[in-house]
Amino acid sequence: SGPGITGGYTMVETFFTIHSRDYYGNQRTTGGDVFAVEIGGTASAEMRMRDNENGTYSVAFTPMIGGDYFISVMMEGVHIQGSPFTVSSDPMPRESYLEMYRALEPSFKDKMQQLMVGGDASGVKAKKKAKPKKEPSNKTWELEIKLLDAKQLMPKDTTVDGNYGTGLVQSSDPYVVFSMGKNTVRSTAVLKDLNPTWNEEMKLPVENRLEKLGVEVMDEDLEDEDDSMGTAQVSLTDLVIGTPKLVTVKLKELNEVGEDTGEGQGEVRMVICMKEAIGQVDTKQLRS
Repeated sequence: SGPGITGGYTMVETFFTIHSRDYYGNQRTTGGDVFAVEIGGTASAEMRMRDNENGTYSVAFTPMIGGDYFISVMMEGVHIQGSPFTVSSDPMPRESYLEMYRALEPSFKDKMQQLMVGGDASGVKAKKKAKPKKEPSNKTWELEIKLLDAKQLMPKDTTVDGNYGTGLVQSSDPYVVFSMGKNTVRSTAVLKDLNPTWNEEMKLPVENRLEKLGVEVMDEDLEDEDDSMGTAQVSLTDLVIGTPKLVTVKLKELNEVGEDTGEGQGEVRMVICMKEAIGQVDTKQLRS
């Protein structure tokens, strides 16, 4: 419960409360339960969690940019009722900012007047404080990809077949390239198959979860440049950390200027799962 699962304002901390219940649905009165809370979507959000030791758990987070966020709350790998929650973050109106600060500080008006004339609340001239240096962000995620199969791929090769070399067979030797920014990974090639099966697992570093996963099927040629058999993109913003998702993408063919030709190029199936970000949780900032 709480405003944190109904919406919030950008750059303003909001919160919600987890109410723990026993097997029979009764409210627990002691702490110690282990909940896994993940907040993703438009961007990562700074989060803090506290065990109130009375069966409730307070979670506070700050949406850094406007957009939709997905809040996942799980216990022993199982989502609680209503999870994952979808909330929207919007910029706070100027008047709301002022009202918030007035409520927090009754003498807000007097202090603002003091500061406007170069002093503080005690009448001493304010000194400029050095801005703290921001630590560089080194957060990275890991996307686990299990490439399953593809169907109805387009042939790129024509080979001679038959006992006397009179038959012509159209086929391809497909493999798949996955990309995120400057990071790429590729599968093995399946020889002469337009409906290949891989069941191959790969891992791809992710530095920005707002970027889309690039998918491109290529035809391997030993004596020439490999040919593109179609491309696709997959959004990762709705992925919940640690929860696999089955994805089927339709391949597109792009012309010289990058426009979709509208001709179907088959489809690719995969299972993707985003793993925990390195440095995502700062234990020093947890509430006491």
